[in-house]
Amino acid sequence: MAWEVFYQPTIIVPFALLSFYLLFLKKTKKTTPFNGLPWIGTRPELFSEIRANWSSIKQARMLMEEGYYKYSKQAKSFVLPSWASSPEVIIPTSQIRWLADQPDDVLSAREVHHEILEADYVFQYAHAVHHPIHEDVIRRDLNRQLPSLTMEIMKEFRKHL
Repeated sequence: MAWEVFYQPTIIVPFALLSFYLLFLKKTKKTTPFNGLPWIGTRPELFSEIRANWSSIKQARMLMEEGYYKYSKQAKSFVLPSWASSPEVIIPTSQIRWLADQPDDVLSAREVHHEILEADYVFQYAHAVHHPIHEDVIRRDLNRQLPSLTMEIMKEFRKHL
């Protein structure tokens, strides 16, 4: 029969080891930044967060709309599962000011970008990642030139709108 293939030790042993490993990870994982936040798209079942991440492949828009109406409209944050990266915390617009006021040692976009891009391994000169020059260029040089560029930028906007 076709089911006999699944009863072979070469199939059962790796599957059992993987199952035990995943169960071990779930039971021993440390606190995450998502603790206490509701997840969209989860059900009370084994590996519900993992399943929600995979279901987001086809249902991302529906999950976002559900989270918006269920949580964001009530000024509450929620976790949006994602199959492509880590799950994301979605905050309501009423908390944007709070987010912007956080210091870099609490919330740092630079650290997140560094982690997502695996910058130490991807870029040829890793020191450039830790000491980016573009921030200084924007802060110093672009700000000085902004008054003279504003009219030209507005012309471009009007031209292409």
